[in-house]
Amino acid sequence: MDRRELNPTDLDSTGLRALLGNPDPLGVLSIFADAGTDARRTATEIHNRLAQLDSSLADEGPPQRSAAFRETVGRIRADLERLRVPGASGRGRVLFASLSGRPPLRLSTRLRLPNRVVLDDRPFIHPLLETLEEGRAAGVILISGDIAEVLEWRHGELLLLPRIAFDAGDRPGAGSAPAAARRATADDRARRSREQRRRFVEKVAIEVAALATRQQWERAIVSGDDRLTVPLVRALPEPLRQNVVRDPRDLIDCESRTLTVIVQGLLKQQRAGMDLRLTQGILDAAMAAGSAVTGVSEVLAALNEARVMHLVYDPELRYVGAIGEDGRLSCASERRPMARNVVYEPRLTERMVERSLATGARVTPVSGEGAALLADMGGVAARLRW
Repeated sequence: MDRRELNPTDLDSTGLRALLGNPDPLGVLSIFADAGTDARRTATEIHNRLAQLDSSLADEGPPQRSAAFRETVGRIRADLERLRVPGASGRGRVLFASLSGRPPLRLSTRLRLPNRVVLDDRPFIHPLLETLEEGRAAGVILISGDIAEVLEWRHGELLLLPRIAFDAGDRPGAGSAPAAARRATADDRARRSREQRRRFVEKVAIEVAALATRQQWERAIVSGDDRLTVPLVRALPEPLRQNVVRDPRDLIDCESRTLTVIVQGLLKQQRAGMDLRLTQGILDAAMAAGSAVTGVSEVLAALNEARVMHLVYDPELRYVGAIGEDGRLSCASERRPMARNVVYEPRLTERMVERSLATGARVTPVSGEGAALLADMGGVAARLRW
């Protein structure tokens, strides 16, 4: 049986739309597994969820779908075993299996994914969005003395980029005669050291700015002595400068695994702050009227008209609603007497995400203080195109 391997870097907005663009008339089985926990526990949880789904399909029908589900589970048995093998690459593992028999899709990431089993008419991407947001590219600049090391965080990995160092002529004492050095006063030496440091920081900032543009960084971590990191951050371009976390520790010689853990923790804190600012900005725009909306009903109305530019939502909340024959989404509480063949939709959050991606809107699941702020507005909000 052929299989296709997906990489998290494939799943930008275009990749997600392509993934969603292949609905299956019988359904797509989406299985998420956390291979970083106890393997037996993961296997048991996935097995139990599949058994519950099998029982529900047998009771609810149609028989064709129930039979296709059982055949698919048998066909992907080896893939199910692989989901929980600790030695395989990546902590978070995903399997998308079509009930119509198309080759399954597999994906792994170094970041955690919760155990989950869903049968829908297309791949269920809701759990992926939080992981993709956490794994979004970020610059990591470690600066110490006359050396700066630049790395990129992407989906749980740190990739080493070129080191930046003083040019030979910029090093302290280079090109100076010993006698001149002896005659130099302490103030002269301090002034020369500050100038050398300034030129070095400018050089690092220029190279980091170029990398940020090329690699599409929207956030960064800068570690090192404040005398280097403060002017470095000040020299970075907007909007990157607003989304920088400074760490006073000297991390340039830190062991790789330890550094990865530190960076992940710093980026998690930073994301919480970015979520809060993003949510606050959208709520402020909604209060000013016209450029943003809050609440499920208002957001759905904007999605139906393709007016949403940026959707933010709390992924811990679940919404139910309906889809009309015309494709319009509505809340469960809304009544649409003129609409025909309105179908109950138990996964309204997923439909909102799909509609946003289909219309070119950005989607951000928010957590922490951002989600708490959003709670008073119904747990979902959107910045509008017009």
